[in-house]
Amino acid sequence: MKLLKANEKGLEKLALPKKIIVFLIASLVLIQIAAAQVEVSHISPTIQKVKPVQMPIPCKEEMDLWKDMEACKKQGMDYQVYIDQNRCKQVRCVKTEKAVTCPSDQELERKAQECKAKNLDYERYSDRNQCTQVKCTEKQTPCLTAHELEQRRLKCKAADKSYEYYADDNGCRQIKCLEKNCPTKEQLEERERKCKEMELEPYSYTDSRGCRMVDCKESPQAAVHCKKTIEGRCTIIRCEDGYTFNSCTFSPAREPMKIAEKMPEKEEMPVKRIQPARIQQAPQQAPPSEKIMIYKQPEQANKGGVLDSIGNFFKGMFK
Repeated sequence: MKLLKANEKGLEKLALPKKIIVFLIASLVLIQIAAAQVEVSHISPTIQKVKPVQMPIPCKEEMDLWKDMEACKKQGMDYQVYIDQNRCKQVRCVKTEKAVTCPSDQELERKAQECKAKNLDYERYSDRNQCTQVKCTEKQTPCLTAHELEQRRLKCKAADKSYEYYADDNGCRQIKCLEKNCPTKEQLEERERKCKEMELEPYSYTDSRGCRMVDCKESPQAAVHCKKTIEGRCTIIRCEDGYTFNSCTFSPAREPMKIAEKMPEKEEMPVKRIQPARIQQAPQQAPPSEKIMIYKQPEQANKGGVLDSIGNFFKGMFK
């Protein structure tokens, strides 16, 4: 403005017409405005380039970095430590391809024995590579008490099952129920029929599983077939059970016995003994204390009452 006033005074001294003076003053004003705009245009780009000041970001503590490393390990990956744009340490997980080799059975058994040597239990598990591994574990429970074993035994019986005892890997006595597989009624009847076909007596019993079973046994009063022959002056009786009687070497029994009737020569007859038959007695010698009754039919065994001795009978035959 001072420049305009000075120019205005100078123009007045020149005694120029007022129109020219006004024109010149307006021109000077326009020149000043243009100069001001040019100056502002040089300043504004500088203002636009100025950025706001950012506060520094704190870096992770060592404990946080360690947690990141452990997280990578749990995922089965390696880790890598690097410096980020803030000059801070960071951890990132890195996948690595490795050949997987599962432990052999011998190695697993060796690890199991190491656990036992430390008085620890062990368990098998599958790792992330589907390999079987062994790790030691604390013993959870001691051996079962006698009361606990009895309770389990009663549970087996309540379920109508048999049971058996066994020792586990720790040497503890255990019990387990067994599934029953008892014979059917038809099978039992078939077994009884076979016993009778063999001229044996069927009997039933209950086995350790609680099943009804049928077996055969010899009847204590079963009839035995014998055959009498005459050889010279000797009468010989031979029975199917191995018993042999010879009148020439027979010593009279201590207790007298009677015979129901004479026995025809060379005829097979059934014999029923008061005591069970003894197989393979001393040759040509009947036990002095053994009693026999000889008859033609089994139902005639008890006829005749008390008999005379066999020795007296044979003496009467040869008179």
